[in-house]
Amino acid sequence: MEARKPKTNVLPGSLAAIVTIATLGAFSSGGLLLTDTTGLAAHAKPSPSPTPSPSPTPSPSPTPPAGWSIVSSPSPDPYGNRLNAVAAVSANDVWAVGNAGANTLAEHWNGSQWNIVQTPNPAGSGAQAELEGVTAITSSDVWAVGYSTSPTTDYATLAEHWNGSSWSIVLTPNPPALHTVSLNAVAAIAANDIWAVGGNPPFQRGYSGQAVLEHWNGSTWSILAAPASTVNWFASSRFGVAVVASNDVWAIGDFDSFHWDGTAWSVVQGAQSIIAASAAGVAGVWAVG
Repeated sequence: MEARKPKTNVLPGSLAAIVTIATLGAFSSGGLLLTDTTGLAAHAKPSPSPTPSPSPTPSPSPTPPAGWSIVSSPSPDPYGNRLNAVAAVSANDVWAVGNAGANTLAEHWNGSQWNIVQTPNPAGSGAQAELEGVTAITSSDVWAVGYSTSPTTDYATLAEHWNGSSWSIVLTPNPPALHTVSLNAVAAIAANDIWAVGGNPPFQRGYSGQAVLEHWNGSTWSILAAPASTVNWFASSRFGVAVVASNDVWAIGDFDSFHWDGTAWSVVQGAQSIIAASAAGVAGVWAVG
């Protein structure tokens, strides 16, 4: 019997070799006929090299803060000058207040240097005055508070206003039963919603003295009652104030803090002997001392 010619399918590379072997094996009496293993090896598909995993790029180290530096400011009185508070409208519009000798002192930063801006002082022989706090609403609406005194008068509350061109004294009430009183801090919610707090001046912090809480409604300053329970406190003077909203104001100082809810002040325990406060929202009120 004539041998049947094997059928060969010609395909390129290793696939051609595999099909040929399978066809031959189908007609061989000895089973699968392996005839050309060299062709397989020659056309074997190479295994791909593993792709290396990329190395993570290291995060840059954070740049350390540059730190504080002293910025020169004028000192007009040869016997003593002090800046007690600062408030900024913008990077080139900043106010700092305090005293120069026996007089009030206000300095303004214009973006390149500090300059003294004249402030009024209460009239009277031997009168002294000092500004303890400042708040800035706009470039033409800035408030500073403090106290005034003289050899013949008690310490009295003091408020001064900047209207964009000059400072002027604005009348503030004094509690009739207090003889040593100062406004120590001020904070603004709006041009017609400003709080100033005080009691004893800062140099008498911790001594017997009652809180003073005053509000500006856009036309006048008025005294609002402190929490009733504080009447029996040894000292309740306030040295810092922070505002979140018209119904969310904090006043801190000797012993526990006060909170204004839009209607009345109440005592909130937990912050004692504090001298400054600031607010960055309802959940971001800070007090230090």
